[in-house]
Amino acid sequence: MQKKDKLSLSIISIILIGFALFYIHINQKDKLIIANGNSTIAKVIGIIGNDAVYIYNVNDVEYKTRKNFSNELFTSEKLYVKYNVDDPSYSLIIYNKHIIDDVENFDSVQIEKLRVSEYNLSYDYKVKDRLYHRSLESNRNWKKINQKDNYVIYKKSNPKISYISGPNIIYLKE
Repeated sequence: MQKKDKLSLSIISIILIGFALFYIHINQKDKLIIANGNSTIAKVIGIIGNDAVYIYNVNDVEYKTRKNFSNELFTSEKLYVKYNVDDPSYSLIIYNKHIIDDVENFDSVQIEKLRVSEYNLSYDYKVKDRLYHRSLESNRNWKKINQKDNYVIYKKSNPKISYISGPNIIYLKE
């Protein structure tokens, strides 16, 4: 019985070490892409459950990526992504750089409620007396965001598409 317990404990330990090494590898890969990757603009073409499917072009080659998100992304939303120069099919969304396709299509309102943690930002806002909520989890530290200095910009045709605006936030025009 003791030999089986030791064997089981050894197998479990090996599996846990394997998962830890895999997580470290992925985390390092993401950090390298953020630091050294090239950037481009992507467009969400569909939502399947919690997964967002987006496309982007690198050197006239179109890449289609499906990523699991717990936050809300919307079809036709444009994203700023960084990709691995050695393997452009691997990309990361950079959340502090938003793509505003046409400024006239956006309006702004005050933040009703803001919740900030290290890698999660969620906020509530009202458009025409209707309360909306958006949450973003990302590879970015949101600690510098506060309710006093920031506001929400939203797409007039779809108020669910919104972003925090203010200091430390960068918007790009396509």
